[in-house]
Amino acid sequence: MRRIKKGFMICCCMSILFTGGCWDSIEIDDIGLAVGVGVDNQENSINGQTPEFTIQFVIPKALAGENGGGTKEEAFHNLTI
Repeated sequence: MRRIKKGFMICCCMSILFTGGCWDSIEIDDIGLAVGVGVDNQENSINGQTPEFTIQFVIPKALAGENGGGTKEEAFHNLTI
């Protein structure tokens, strides 16, 4: 009986380590959420054709309408490489 209690206490103590809450949480405003990716051929006279990558990111504050001053901000940002 004593061995079962000891094992139960060890399991309880170990579960505290794995249920510690949000110790590694990242705010939604700090995350880059990519919603679209596109690949195009860009004509370049020096190298022929080179690929052009476009990635579309979501801006969470603009989606939520938290821009404050009443200005219309687009809810996305396009990055072309």
